[in-house]
Amino acid sequence: MSNPHLSCTVVICTRDRPMELQRCLPAVLAQDYGSFDVVVVDNRPTRPVSEACRLPGVTYLTEPVVGLSCARNRGARAASGDVVVFTDDDAVPDAGWLTALMREFEDPSVHAVAGRIRYMAIDAECNLTADERDAEDPPRPWRSWSRFETGSGRWFEAACFGGIGDGANMAFRRKVFDSWPGFDERIGRGRQLTGGEDHFAFFSIVSLGHRVVYAPAAVIRHPHPTTPERERARKLEMIRDALAMIALLWVEHPAHRGDLLRFLVGAALRRLTGRTRRHHGEARVSAWESCLAVITGPSRYFSVRRAPAFPGRIRFQQTSPEIVGRKNSLRSA
Repeated sequence: MSNPHLSCTVVICTRDRPMELQRCLPAVLAQDYGSFDVVVVDNRPTRPVSEACRLPGVTYLTEPVVGLSCARNRGARAASGDVVVFTDDDAVPDAGWLTALMREFEDPSVHAVAGRIRYMAIDAECNLTADERDAEDPPRPWRSWSRFETGSGRWFEAACFGGIGDGANMAFRRKVFDSWPGFDERIGRGRQLTGGEDHFAFFSIVSLGHRVVYAPAAVIRHPHPTTPERERARKLEMIRDALAMIALLWVEHPAHRGDLLRFLVGAALRRLTGRTRRHHGEARVSAWESCLAVITGPSRYFSVRRAPAFPGRIRFQQTSPEIVGRKNSLRSA
């Protein structure tokens, strides 16, 4: 078993989704890794969610400030493991997911790991169906790389625009938080900038000189929109989020404006030459919808640019007086 001496804490942030959590938690607790515990952070405390967390090895916390990044930072502060792992409440990990993530940390130069996400359809009873779609289809050219650090080609666009990984499947060595203040609390579900906090986290970590790797063997199953309307809404949201991220990077990180311009020129050329592939059956977005998303994206950033980005440096704690529920002991093999 890999990394028998490294412990980890799996952080699951949730909000009003007890049914999804009831599907996620057993799959996480069934992982075959030797030493880990689970922290659930409830971003809107409800009894059904707290009841779903009454399982051995699970700690239930609350975060009253709405926002996925706020909840993730809350979970990181309570983590007791050597590695802090994040997944979503509606995700279902494969049996060897945690072992595959932790295997990458055998290399002491690795500070963060992103796993693979495979998308699945979901039915009315919140059951994943066999309609599977790979998150990497269409394939991205940087997926042939597994390590991302300053100096490596195209690390900037990979980190900032989803080429490394996504928030449903990522892990950070605990000592990274000594130099990195945590997730930007202006970004993420529940905030004005609704997405991209995971990509911005990878960008920030690599910018600090840390190495991030992609681990395709660490697989999470995640639901995707099952109707054209939901798929179209998701695409428009992604356009707005991307434009908001571009505005943030341009204003707050001027040293990377050259990297940003290269990415934008490359993206425009790929679109003009028809090299931007569409997934079969993917919902189409009209030109006026795309234009509106492009316009409103930067405005989202400028509406929150003066807000504090980070809560201050994260301080880890073994026990917390704010814990609601039980603090269970670390699982051991």
